[in-house]
Amino acid sequence: MSQRRSAPTPLRPVPTRRRRFAAAALAALLSATALVAANTAGVRDYLDLARQRESRGCALSPPNSSAIGYYQMTLAALRDIGFKDDAGNWTENEWGITSDDEFRCHPVANDEAMKRFTERNWAMLADEVKDRIGRSAYGVVIDAASLLAGAHFLGARGMNDFVLCGMHVTCISEFAVLTNGGDPARIHRKLIERLKKATGLNVSELTEGS
Repeated sequence: MSQRRSAPTPLRPVPTRRRRFAAAALAALLSATALVAANTAGVRDYLDLARQRESRGCALSPPNSSAIGYYQMTLAALRDIGFKDDAGNWTENEWGITSDDEFRCHPVANDEAMKRFTERNWAMLADEVKDRIGRSAYGVVIDAASLLAGAHFLGARGMNDFVLCGMHVTCISEFAVLTNGGDPARIHRKLIERLKKATGLNVSELTEGS
């Protein structure tokens, strides 16, 4: 005796409201993922530019300077970000670095040092300087990336003075002139070129904390 098969229960359509919610959640997730990827790519571009400008590789320290590594980090800078103590000794770190030579060509440690130093510079840039984002001077459209590039070259305080003074050649500190060859006009050209190259890069990963 044959048994009658019951008809399969038809699938219920997903309510329109639920479909819309799921689609919106997926879109938000994809957008957030894309934003993180874009920010990471932007920071990598900024770091690569800084490497090219500072050392073009794993350089030795220039004469009469404590600067080392891909980003030419000075002793003072390494102290400021906690990589070295007041005596100039390396502090405990995840890479096991205990000497300048070990740090000099360690790409990951160099990148992390540069990121921390850049975040510190951003925090030290004056609000009056950040308020000038969007303005132009000497062909430079001021934005976060160009301010940070200048701060790495002049120091945050030096960049504050330079921008608030009007970005003229006479706005470069005497210390910056003396430590970069002594020719103010050449240093000004070099600085403006650096700012132009950095303009437009996405550095939000380094500026969101302050």
